[in-house]
Amino acid sequence: MSGAHILYLARHGETDWNAEGKLQGQTDIPLNFRGRAQAVALAAHLRSARIAAIATSDLARARSTADIVGAELGVPVTLVDAAFRERGYGIFEGLTQAQAQARDPAEWARFVEGDGTSLGAEPLTAVAQRMYDATLRAAKALPSPTLIVSHGRAIRELLTVAVGKSVPAIANGGVYRFVVEDGRFTSAEMFVAI
Repeated sequence: MSGAHILYLARHGETDWNAEGKLQGQTDIPLNFRGRAQAVALAAHLRSARIAAIATSDLARARSTADIVGAELGVPVTLVDAAFRERGYGIFEGLTQAQAQARDPAEWARFVEGDGTSLGAEPLTAVAQRMYDATLRAAKALPSPTLIVSHGRAIRELLTVAVGKSVPAIANGGVYRFVVEDGRFTSAEMFVAI
């Protein structure tokens, strides 16, 4: 791959579990009414970016967000990749943070630090690597600029490994703009927070 490729990585719209503060991980929860409205707003913010291709996680909340944005922009979703999924949260999926901490305080502490794998959580290093690899594959395969609809923690881990940025939680519909040049990430900046 040569030359610059622009990628917009967006967090999916809201779900009922987001609204309730539950950890979703890889549980397949659909968008709620507000999430669908956020997807329409996301499309409006991206209109000036002239998106040429759309890729997405295979989970319903991301796929629906991508489909709505694509319909608004007249750009079909051309790549669905499970590598863009959220971190697997193991036994903590479906719980609020307070419920997870009450269930197993020691394991919750390990989980928050990035390990917690003994209870089925995916290591943060694995999330970062699959996001890094999948994003570079998308940059190579799809025309620029590309929109990738993914998940909050997954995008945060990509930011850490790709450009050394540690960022707080990304709001539903929030977008980061990445630049890939000659097969490597050269920059990433917040594009929009909805």
